[in-house]
Amino acid sequence: MQGKKKIINFAPPRKKEVQTFPEMIVKKGIPEISRFALVGLIATAIHYALYYLCLRWTGHNAAYSIGYALSFVCNYVLSVKFTFRVPFSLSRFVGFSVSHLLNYLAGVVLLNIMIWAGIPEGVAPLPVFVLVVPINFLLVRYALTRRKEAHDAYYLTLIMAGIAMFWLQVYDAPTLSDDMLYRFVWLENENSPVRFIRSLGDLFSSQAIHYQLVNGRFVVHLIGQAMLCFVPPMLFQLISTVLFVVLLHCVVKWTRTSCSYSLPVLIWTLLLLFVVFSGFRTAMLWSIGTVNYLWVLSFTMLFLLYIRRAENRPATRFSWLMAPVAVLVGWSHEALSVPLSAVFALMLIVPRLRPRSNLVRLMALFYIMGTLLCLASPGIWGRAGGEITLQARLLSGAMNLLTNMRVGWILLIVLLTIRFKKNYRDFGRRLLTAHWHRQRLSYSALAVSLAIIAVCGTNLERVAFFTDFIAMMILLDLVAHGVKFFLQRNVIIAAIAVMAVLYVPALLVRKDNLSTWQYAYSQMKQPGTEVVGVPMERGYQGPLANYFYQHYANSAIEFGFFCSYMGFDFKDTNIRCAAALAGKERIIFLPEDVLRRIDSDSTAYTDYQLDESGNLYVWRLQEGQQVKGVTFELNDEDPSTLWPHQRLVAYKGRSYDLDDFLFEDLTVGGQRFLVFTKPTTNIYRRINHISLKTD
Repeated sequence: MQGKKKIINFAPPRKKEVQTFPEMIVKKGIPEISRFALVGLIATAIHYALYYLCLRWTGHNAAYSIGYALSFVCNYVLSVKFTFRVPFSLSRFVGFSVSHLLNYLAGVVLLNIMIWAGIPEGVAPLPVFVLVVPINFLLVRYALTRRKEAHDAYYLTLIMAGIAMFWLQVYDAPTLSDDMLYRFVWLENENSPVRFIRSLGDLFSSQAIHYQLVNGRFVVHLIGQAMLCFVPPMLFQLISTVLFVVLLHCVVKWTRTSCSYSLPVLIWTLLLLFVVFSGFRTAMLWSIGTVNYLWVLSFTMLFLLYIRRAENRPATRFSWLMAPVAVLVGWSHEALSVPLSAVFALMLIVPRLRPRSNLVRLMALFYIMGTLLCLASPGIWGRAGGEITLQARLLSGAMNLLTNMRVGWILLIVLLTIRFKKNYRDFGRRLLTAHWHRQRLSYSALAVSLAIIAVCGTNLERVAFFTDFIAMMILLDLVAHGVKFFLQRNVIIAAIAVMAVLYVPALLVRKDNLSTWQYAYSQMKQPGTEVVGVPMERGYQGPLANYFYQHYANSAIEFGFFCSYMGFDFKDTNIRCAAALAGKERIIFLPEDVLRRIDSDSTAYTDYQLDESGNLYVWRLQEGQQVKGVTFELNDEDPSTLWPHQRLVAYKGRSYDLDDFLFEDLTVGGQRFLVFTKPTTNIYRRINHISLKTD
């Protein structure tokens, strides 16, 4: 008689788990975490009140210590009798004291860092409280109850990741691009006067113009402009940090891992985001980029988890209130919502993929509706049309896929490794079959996202961010459900070590970058100053330092061919906004070494020369000389001597005319100079000489 067919489940075995934090909240009448929050609020209020009072007579460290000592007594009594409801004992008092000693030391260190970072003494403890209280809960609970929940290590890692992200956010420098422009009502044309956003009406007016001229991200950019204009930077950074933690938790929940695998998956998520993603700095560490990417991803992941939960649970009368939320989430960022809307449409059209729940179908329809509102923007189609040929679009897309799809390439390597393993028939085939069954819709979204990159006509690294994120979700599924190598303890420790080694220099270069902006802004505020010198020499030199600047710092002010603004073009919208922010009608930015040389040498730049950073040409003009154009005369080049990737972008012409916005005639120190950007490498390496078109 034929035996029963054995069913193989590729999901990791689920062990019996002790209560997690969410289960604790649901299953207990008055949860510990709520009582702890109430007690913590009382103790923190006492601590801060005493700190603020003592600042009048003593320094911040002494004031912090006095407030902590007096709030400690209240905290101990309430924690024992109210929060954890255990009897008094000497051992518990010692444990409580040790945990609070660690909390106190961490608080003092963070307080001094906050003040060193420029936060006023009076408010510096507030972000410190936000950072140390969650860790204190874990330490105090263990000291008083001797309980160590299975998820404590996971939640502690989440908290530490949030703290690390917060410090990266603290050293965020405003840039002369959208961070500056979004503080003003969007201009209807380049010649319109700049106008500060001062009310809710200004916000909606600005986004109505933006929707018509730029793109359809009305909801996202409305939030972004509100954050930049009406919310203190520290609060904005704290909100972004919380959403980063939410995103990490949602990613782990989405992979359906067991309790024992949650921490390794979290570590790999952090490693991929912090180290591998090429768009991490421009998508998560850039002020307006944070709203465009981090916020969008966080709310989208929460929405997707709700959809998955709704599939297996009956709808309630309150469930339909999520319909407007679905529209808003869909009306976010076309690079993410279009692939997801394509998947939702596939689910609704294909019978075997159709959700059983009417609520899920309705949410999918409303999400698609929000995406259509985003795509209905006249501005987005104006940008998509442009004057770029299809060949140029495909070439730019191919370069973007090759250079910025890093997680995507890792995913491909892992899939090929499994496919061609010797025991593929015994293990790999079944693993990939089960993986495909779980992730077939994710692969569909990835395919649509890849197509968007291929035809969008730009190779900016942040354009590939959502595509690489989808690839990351697929890769994490493989990690959590079959590729055991990534779950080994030694590999996890190595991943943590890599992040720890990279984090400190990443933090330092961001601080150095912020100092550059603060130095430039102090010049901008000086009465009568129109020419601002930007220090291009960084505090840390060398190729390794450049790597960290390229991966973790968004230059506040930069010069170069691919800049979206030109610091020497005082007519540029971004520069006009920067001038208005400083209370000026006109401001010009130039490398500081150029200004030093002009001041010290009356014969400087009689011929064209690059600045010390190698991005900007400076050329002294003769009396009465009017420049109408800049032409690079080029040497011949044999394509057969080039590398294959160089041949793809090799310039075929014998001369190259610089675009008008890439050069400017300026008066500095009573002398006239022509300032123009160095062209791309494929042209720069062939320069024979440079000629000017004059009257």
